[in-house]
Amino acid sequence: MTPRPGREKAVPRPRLLESLESKWPGPWGSPVLIATAFVALTVWSWRKWPDVLVDFGQQLYIPWRLVSGEHLYKDILPLFGPLSQHINALLFGLFGTSFTVLIVANLAVLAGITAVMYRVFRLASDRLTATTACLLFLVVFGFSQYTGVGNFNYVAPYTHEATHGILLTTGLVLLLSRYISSRDRGVCIAAGCCFGLALQTRIDVAVAATAVTGAGLAAAWLTDGDRRPRTIVDFTLFGIVAAAPLVVFFAYFLSYLPAGAALAATAHGFAIVSSSVANNRFFRGVMGTDDIIGNVTKMCTTFAWIAAGVMAAALLDVAVARFSRRPRRIGVVLGFALLGGLVFNLDALPWDTFARALPLTSGAALTAFGWLLLRARQDPAGRSAIAPMWLWSMLSLALLLKIILNTHISNYGFYLAMPSTVLLAVCLVWWIPQALRASFGSGAVFRSLALAVLAAVGVYHLLVSEESFYRVKTLAVGRGGDTMLTFGSSRVATIGSRVNEALEWIDTNMPANATFAGFPEGITLNYLARRPTTLPVVNFMMTEELVFGEEIVLASLEHRPPDYVLLVHKDTSEFGYWTFGDDPYYGQRIMTWINRHYEPAALIGAEPFAGSAFGIKILKRRLEPS
Repeated sequence: MTPRPGREKAVPRPRLLESLESKWPGPWGSPVLIATAFVALTVWSWRKWPDVLVDFGQQLYIPWRLVSGEHLYKDILPLFGPLSQHINALLFGLFGTSFTVLIVANLAVLAGITAVMYRVFRLASDRLTATTACLLFLVVFGFSQYTGVGNFNYVAPYTHEATHGILLTTGLVLLLSRYISSRDRGVCIAAGCCFGLALQTRIDVAVAATAVTGAGLAAAWLTDGDRRPRTIVDFTLFGIVAAAPLVVFFAYFLSYLPAGAALAATAHGFAIVSSSVANNRFFRGVMGTDDIIGNVTKMCTTFAWIAAGVMAAALLDVAVARFSRRPRRIGVVLGFALLGGLVFNLDALPWDTFARALPLTSGAALTAFGWLLLRARQDPAGRSAIAPMWLWSMLSLALLLKIILNTHISNYGFYLAMPSTVLLAVCLVWWIPQALRASFGSGAVFRSLALAVLAAVGVYHLLVSEESFYRVKTLAVGRGGDTMLTFGSSRVATIGSRVNEALEWIDTNMPANATFAGFPEGITLNYLARRPTTLPVVNFMMTEELVFGEEIVLASLEHRPPDYVLLVHKDTSEFGYWTFGDDPYYGQRIMTWINRHYEPAALIGAEPFAGSAFGIKILKRRLEPS
């Protein structure tokens, strides 16, 4: 989870890292603080991370079916690359099929990201800054929930390709940073492995990994002095190792797919599967292209407010340093005063909009650290501190492309906006104070104020998660190791209670070998009931409609109709279609086919798609179509 303190002695400490370097929290203080926060957040949010219907069920169902003998891209058509689902299938094969297995594995992934992050920023700053970055990551992004749908965290992610991809790309940043400063061939080879594996996750991660790789190899080339023949060999080995995962997966897919399909499956993690997805109303809103002028205005306005705050804090810092001999003590007092004022009046600042400025702050950081890296190309110690920041800035900006005009930390921002948020924090706590000290002999007051603001950010986001979501997640869905906690109420039926009723009906009335398919989503029920679907597209929300189309689902229904169909109510208006089955562009032909071949068997809750109330309708296959 955290790095061994003794290793820090091997890191060269150039002059630019010495002036403000804090002796607190000490060699053992950092791992203790980070580990304590990690455990406390785990206990606080225990089993409240996933949504019981949306997305996460696929993360349980697919590896279960892979262990049962099915194959990706043949029996199951995923949206993303093959790496994560096969890793989870391996875990299920070794330790048993259970949500608990994924909890433990994902906590390990989260701990790995935290450890890598600490090492990256320890190369570039002091222990206090690296510790602050890790705590901010864990508190704001690691465990929390900010919308009515769970899954946007690192313990039960809506897609493991996102979290595994973050571990691989942050590892790539660390290894390339090490290579730039050490020219260690083994480190370069390890970086190539991270890059190749990242390409087998998902397109946004693959793009970011490619950007980091390009930036890292370019920096290594420009700063290699007279070692270019050796560097060429290193780059060649990097490429060979990066290609190895692709070759391995291609060879594996050839064992059950034709060559063309095997090649397409191998490229699935970094090929754009459907350009129509970006044109959908929901994804245009996510990216911000639905209102380009308005969103650019909000971005620039938010950046201007942050810049004004930075300028005000810098002026105060310079003034205190000029007129006081004890700026550190004054900074501590002012920091605690600011923190107290913010915590007792959390509505004073629009915390949920600060992320709007992250593309501009990350772009500014990328430019600044690129310039510093060029200046330090003949200074090995300086490069060792600047290279990690240059590469992290590249990672930050590349990941923001999907949400570039509407950057947010909720939903997809839990992994897309995380690096840029942490980057801003590191600049505020370390690099800007260093610049102030170099120019004006100050920096301590600014640093204290920055720490106070970041602490308030953490408090605000913890309170949002607790008061709006986790406090009312009291209802258990599933049994034993598959238990999830979701929204419960003693007065009205909730989605979770209806899901429990449906599972009870399935256990009581469906044969153990029965199959069923849920529309437009319901694969969590398949997993919890341990009854498979016969359809290769296991979910049929708008994304799957745009990527795969209805024809493949209709063909699968004709070829292998499931014994039962579950119609699960879902408001899909955010995608531009009110409900599944009503629109000729979203499920109408599928619904017509279902009504012809199936008859009602049970209704749990309200009639699906008839209003706003939630319900699940179970249909049984007719012997003869009507």
